[in-house]
Amino acid sequence: SLGLLVVGGAVVGALACYQGSKVRLFVFAIPDGQWWLFPALVALMGAAGAVACWMPTRRALAIQPVQALKADS
Repeated sequence: SLGLLVVGGAVVGALACYQGSKVRLFVFAIPDGQWWLFPALVALMGAAGAVACWMPTRRALAIQPVQALKADS
């Protein structure tokens, strides 16, 4: 999941920077001197996605595989 998050964030971040003027019309009014806003938004969403990937993984790693198999039967 984290790999897909990184690839998607990189692609969307690159497209947003490339198409900045068109994205600016649809999302919200961004002043012209605020070039750093798109990478900051991508980083913020990436951090939220990383936490969303990390929390279930941490919970799943806390259980031993043998215990999980015994619980199924």
